[in-house]
Amino acid sequence: MNIVFSSTKSTVLSTLMNESNFARSVNGLNFTEKGVHISFTLFKNDFNFSDWSFDGTNADDENDVKFEGKGFGAKTGLEILTGSDRQKAVRFTYALITAVAKAIETKHVLPQVGAGGILYKENTSKSKPGVIKAELLFLPENIFELAASNLSEKDYSENQGFFQNKALTGNNSAIFLQSVAAYYTFAKIFPFMKTSVEERQEDIIDSNFIQIENLVEKINPELALSINMGLNIDSHYEREKSLINPELLKTELALNDDGTSSFNDRNSSSTDEKALKQKIILEQKSLEQKTKAKRIFKRYSFSILAVLICMAIITNVCYKTYKDSLEKPSAKNLDSKEAIETFYTGFHQLKTDLMMLVSKCQESKNLTSMIGNIYVTSTTRQAYEGKYSSLTPELYLNRPELMDYWIFGITNFNIDGNAASNYFYPQSKAHIIALEKNGQLKKFDEGKEESHEVSFTQLSSSGMNSTITITEVTQLITCTYIKDQWYITEIESNQSESLIEVKDFLEDYKTEFLENEKDVLKTVSALREKYEWLPDETAMINGLAVAEYQKNYFK
Repeated sequence: MNIVFSSTKSTVLSTLMNESNFARSVNGLNFTEKGVHISFTLFKNDFNFSDWSFDGTNADDENDVKFEGKGFGAKTGLEILTGSDRQKAVRFTYALITAVAKAIETKHVLPQVGAGGILYKENTSKSKPGVIKAELLFLPENIFELAASNLSEKDYSENQGFFQNKALTGNNSAIFLQSVAAYYTFAKIFPFMKTSVEERQEDIIDSNFIQIENLVEKINPELALSINMGLNIDSHYEREKSLINPELLKTELALNDDGTSSFNDRNSSSTDEKALKQKIILEQKSLEQKTKAKRIFKRYSFSILAVLICMAIITNVCYKTYKDSLEKPSAKNLDSKEAIETFYTGFHQLKTDLMMLVSKCQESKNLTSMIGNIYVTSTTRQAYEGKYSSLTPELYLNRPELMDYWIFGITNFNIDGNAASNYFYPQSKAHIIALEKNGQLKKFDEGKEESHEVSFTQLSSSGMNSTITITEVTQLITCTYIKDQWYITEIESNQSESLIEVKDFLEDYKTEFLENEKDVLKTVSALREKYEWLPDETAMINGLAVAEYQKNYFK
């Protein structure tokens, strides 16, 4: 189903919602959100990028709310790709892929929309036969997603979902779009065809698609590699190699300088519908068997890991070698306050192993699960963008050059009104064994309980153009001595939240930074009068040590 219609008078996006439903759904939506218009001459490097936006909304006679904008006189990429005019489909694919490559080269950010949200128009010059003027329009992504989300699962997939990898952003997302368009043009199927978002994303994560060379005979190996790598989430570390070579693409599409193509003739072996369907069935059957085995193995491996972690926490026995085991931390010989410090060191530094070491209640396990999710997000962003998604507040402030990063961590950590450490690391098992042999371990009565009042400020943000969420937390934590160590067995929490714009804070930071001759410690000390939630001097010194170490990796 098509939801975008473009005549010479207007471009219309149907939301498939009546006025009442529309009003309830657009909370926070930016009606002035920009799309990107690209005009160029096919086969020439004369790309012109400009912003484009809808002029407003109207409701038709059937009370369907529609976004309306400047007329474009074009068709959607989906219509063209799946239509009967193969020559135009070939030209669209070439135009799209070359325009995306140019956008990446010139650092133009394209909206993350599927082919249903991309419009294409071409005009042949009467005065210059063979010269094709082309235009592409990428609709504003959040507005298009709002409309597309009201489609059926199948129609949403065709317009949007088939062209997106939800784990990718920016240039990586654009490269994925390139590869999908090229894949469909050559193979006449989408690489990831499941209409369920969850199932499709699982296939993407597992690279569960038929390699293009297994469907298209005699395709250039270099082009096939670029297409496959653009679709393969495991190739993040060399994703730039997946940018498709325009000249190579032109040759493979059998495109002439006048825009004509003998593509169908060259790929006659792939256009035999009956033979192609049979080939796809066989390839998919083989692929599903391999993927099933891989997924079973992954689940089995995770189960083993989970068992080992539980064993390590409960019995202090490691599955690895005895030497490695002795280097791991132990919660034995800690008092109840130190157990809490261990937990919040893990919380602050995204180290779930430290949190699990002293966790014995649902509240603490929930916090551990939250930190685990943040850690996964962090490592995923590091893999694809080469940087962490979050830094601790003290590390963030010690690295002014990295202030487009995200923030997560705690400051002003206190136990029973006294300053506590979120850089506390328990002694190793080897040290504990030595103390135990000499009868020097601290001992408490089994089942003994101690309660402590804990307070801290939790900070989080999601980049330069976001807010810093400041959460003031007070807790009553109960610890219980069970089998030679203290565990957190109950957490009662109260909290309040406030927000500040990252840009506003950074303006103050930069002013003080310059006034204090770029001395970070003096800068933060001065700002602490206004921003009481900033890390104290001890935390900043800890962050400075980490910053000096990490500068070898983040420049």
